[in-house]
This record gives sequence, C-alpha cells and structure tokens, in this order.
Amino acid sequence: MSSEEKDCNWGDLEKCLEEMFLDPYTSVLDHTQFRIDVFETGEEIIIEAQFHDDAMEEITLVRKDHEFTIEAVWKDLSFRKRTVQFPFSLQYIPMEYSFMADKVEIKMKKTLAASAQPSYYRIQTQ
Repeated sequence: MSSEEKDCNWGDLEKCLEEMFLDPYTSVLDHTQFRIDVFETGEEIIIEAQFHDDAMEEITLVRKDHEFTIEAVWKDLSFRKRTVQFPFSLQYIPMEYSFMADKVEIKMKKTLAASAQPSYYRIQTQ
C-alpha cells in the first residue's frame, strides 16, 4: 500500500460534502435521477440512495479511485446513476451495504484495510 493510497484526509471530507450539497445541480439530480444523502459519524461514512420507486432490477455500486458511483437499472431498462467525489482514495476502505425496498445504505469504515477492497458490488433487487 503506497502512502498516497493510505492517506485519508478525513478533515477534507466535510468541505467536499458541503460543496457537493451546495451545488444547485445536486438538487436537480435528486429529482431527475434519485436522491442521495451522505453522513459522517465517528467511525463511518454513510451514503443513502433513496429511489423514487421500487421497480428496479439491479443496483451496482462501483468505487474507482476517489469516486463512488451508484447505478440503477429499472424494469423498463432505464438507467440512472449518481457519483460522489471523495478527497481521498476509496481503494482500502472497507464497506458494507444493505438494501431495503426503495433504498440502499452503504457504510464505509474510517479504518483502512490491509489490502485493496472489491471495487464492484452488484445487488439483484428482485
């Protein structure tokens, strides 16, 4: 693990999230794609994606470098996605997720794993 991969500046996270939620385009995406919220606790970063309905076929969670993307495919094969930018690499950050009817909750730990974590998660909703 290189020092760049290990370097998580948690202090920059608050500024990054503030910029994201103050961006007027974020509200547009909440209505045209699906709503996302990001919370920070002492031990975790929590991302919640709230979908407008529960007619989804599949949800894909992808992390790449400093980006976390949630992609959803509906039964009519329409496709929507949202991306959250982070001020640090997500490669060594352990995460878990849970899916409930029309919402997915992702919890990213603030402790780094010794090895790189999976970059792709696929959730079958039906």
